[in-house]
Amino acid sequence: MTENFYVGKMKKTWPNASVLEDKAWGKLFDYANEYQSAVVEFVRAGGEFPIAGMGLNYSLRDGRNASKEAMDYDEQVMALTLGKMRGRKFAGVTHGDTLHVYNWIINHNECFQYLETSVDDMKEKMDAFAAECSPLQAWHGQYTWIPVFDHADGYESTIYEDMSVLNFFRGILLEPPYGLQDRRMTAQWCENVLRMVTPHMWLCGNLVEQLDKTALERVAIVSEIKGSYKIEKRRDCAMDDFELALLPILPIENSRITVLPTI
Repeated sequence: MTENFYVGKMKKTWPNASVLEDKAWGKLFDYANEYQSAVVEFVRAGGEFPIAGMGLNYSLRDGRNASKEAMDYDEQVMALTLGKMRGRKFAGVTHGDTLHVYNWIINHNECFQYLETSVDDMKEKMDAFAAECSPLQAWHGQYTWIPVFDHADGYESTIYEDMSVLNFFRGILLEPPYGLQDRRMTAQWCENVLRMVTPHMWLCGNLVEQLDKTALERVAIVSEIKGSYKIEKRRDCAMDDFELALLPILPIENSRITVLPTI
């Protein structure tokens, strides 16, 4: 967005067979071009709406233009925010931006056949990407939600965050006012707060360290690869029990929650 509030956009249509050969494809992902979002949608010939898509989002908050004083202040207040959420002190919360990569498809056989893929294939591709790139967090799930995050015209939530009673607009600190909706795509948030819960996930080491590993392994199969952890809910485990094991990192003020013991 320019100082005059202009948001530049580029849109182009290609046939599937030639999309990777076009010079414009590489420019979409060139960081020097400063595109905040790159969105790809697959539309069948004669179709009216996309049946699948993928994309890349950068954080809207641009740390390259922020002063050291502003970044130091942001780190301090984020540490206070996380401390209030979790009921303990947080140290070493450093400023940083994130990249969000996603893909989606309508859960119908014809859509999978058209793109020559499957649910298992999508999981395998995500696992290969996560094992190579060591994400802060990653998830595969089935729900009526296209995982598009922050754009220049607004800050988007996950469907899990939409159900949280945490007030992202106001935040949880009264002095100073510190909203959270524009900070959920920062590194300090994503390495400390899980934005979505699905039966198939990847978590960074900092998130896993905040969990009771024994409780987690009772409800999930945990595999460590290059410092990242693949988390797969056990089939005989209920989602409620899975969520309880993840409670210390959920997007809520868990310091105010009391869980009754199982009888």
